[in-house]
Amino acid sequence: MIEQYNQNLVRELDSKPELYDEEFREYLRENWTMFCAFVRKCDQMRRTGRSYYSGWAIVNVIRWESDLREVDSKFKCNNNWTALLSRLYNAMCENEFLATRVMRGTNDRKVDGPPPDYPGDNPQEPLL
Repeated sequence: MIEQYNQNLVRELDSKPELYDEEFREYLRENWTMFCAFVRKCDQMRRTGRSYYSGWAIVNVIRWESDLREVDSKFKCNNNWTALLSRLYNAMCENEFLATRVMRGTNDRKVDGPPPDYPGDNPQEPLL
């Protein structure tokens, strides 16, 4: 499975240089352990049987765990990169487990992820 993940990762990065720009690629190189943690957490959540989940939630679990371990944690993950991490994970696994939306500034008209009534889509509606 790891070998397939790696092949899909390289194929995805190479096929969409306009989406995964050099700044994001540099982030991956400098924060590879964070990306590996992201993949592990996503896989762990996927094994629960859920049909989709939030990449943003996964990144924030990693941030929280990092802050617990290290008082002066240097954890960083630009919110824009969370969407890219999610897309990259989906491509690696060849599924749409992490919810994504059409990215601003792209011609991608594919709308994937949760149905429109997913809690949190409308900031005016209370979640509870």
